[in-house]
Amino acid sequence: TEYGRASPLKLEQISEDFLRRWRNLAFPEDEPVGLIGLSLGGMVALDWCARADLNLRFAVAINSSAANHSAPWKRLRLDFLSRVWRAQL
Repeated sequence: TEYGRASPLKLEQISEDFLRRWRNLAFPEDEPVGLIGLSLGGMVALDWCARADLNLRFAVAINSSAANHSAPWKRLRLDFLSRVWRAQL
């Protein structure tokens, strides 16, 4: 269903796009919602928690990062980046 569709480029745009689609689904307004997001999906789930008016019961972010909670060097494994760089060569 998504073939050929332009994808939003910023986290806030992705989150808003998903939220707009969610609201178009036939769920009752008072239905509690649980979110599970992996990587970028986890960041989107955290964004929903921060700004959406959903009746969230829980949110789980797996293998995600939040720039406002830790420095990049604490979130990234530099040894992994060196392996990626070597694989590129």
